[in-house]
Amino acid sequence: DYLPSINLNAWFLPNELVLRYNWGKTVARPPGGRMIPSGTCFYDERFTDQLDADGEPRAQYCSGTMGNPSLEPMTNHNQNLSLEWYPNKNYMLAGAVYRQEGVIGAPTLVEAVSAATLFPGSTQIDSQTGKALADQQFDYRRWINQLPNTRTGYEVSGKAAFTFLPWYLRYLGVDANYTRNKSKLTGTAVRDLLTGTVMPVAGEPHHSWNASVWYDDGKLSARV
Repeated sequence: DYLPSINLNAWFLPNELVLRYNWGKTVARPPGGRMIPSGTCFYDERFTDQLDADGEPRAQYCSGTMGNPSLEPMTNHNQNLSLEWYPNKNYMLAGAVYRQEGVIGAPTLVEAVSAATLFPGSTQIDSQTGKALADQQFDYRRWINQLPNTRTGYEVSGKAAFTFLPWYLRYLGVDANYTRNKSKLTGTAVRDLLTGTVMPVAGEPHHSWNASVWYDDGKLSARV
């Protein structure tokens, strides 16, 4: 699959003030650990006619969350509009607004699967029970893609190099940024079964920020 992109720049003040626009298709592949087999399934014929506290057959159970080879990569169509100001070589200040339209959701949800046959087509027979392995059913959990969502927000960021300081301190600098996100599921909504309120997108913070102090004298560089 190809990943098209468009980048446009307009310099209002040469080498000082620039407006940038970007559109692009992005893909993030699922973590390998969520696609490969994982977890363990058990069958204990001593409990064939018993149910556990949740009403599930006690004779069979699976531990952990199973990998799902059918997971798809998260796919977005992204737009970004930013205004960047470079008053001199030591400072930078930028603000941006963005829209990320989801096409395929992130592989972050866990789905419960009931009465599934894990070995369809198998000709093996359980030597103890005489039952066909292909007919043995299990309940288990697996990773799935969540519904795609459209994310909008803004970001402000800045950088400064402290070249006005004396001694080795003139090689220090700081970077910082703050981001505000707001997302909604595309085409539908997931509601809380008790209150009816719309549930937020799983695993996504509304606010994020980071800051760092760095040193760079051309020979040694470090960042915290």
